[in-house]
Amino acid sequence: MACTTTGTDCEAFGAPTNLHTNPSANVSSVASAADGTITITFSTAAGVPATASKIELVPSSASTGAIAALDLSAAANAGAAYTWRCRPGSSSGVEAKFLPAVCRAVASS
Repeated sequence: MACTTTGTDCEAFGAPTNLHTNPSANVSSVASAADGTITITFSTAAGVPATASKIELVPSSASTGAIAALDLSAAANAGAAYTWRCRPGSSSGVEAKFLPAVCRAVASS
């Protein structure tokens, strides 16, 4: 399930209907992918350049700690324990200095 373009997509998992279009002054968009990855795009008001403005929150295997998307809709992953990891976006990724502190170790590894 993705929350990218319509309020209906977002409502399906309890997010506000305008989450993808106008989340806040510092965040210009929030989108999710079918593999569970949530991409947050910061606005330039947050102090980041437009060309390096994305961070990803990725559901990862709790047993291995691997930083790789875990398809939460796959039957094989039903009931699996997972954790959320963060990293710069796969495209237009935020510079490490702008990442939350808990994400900086991931960005430098």
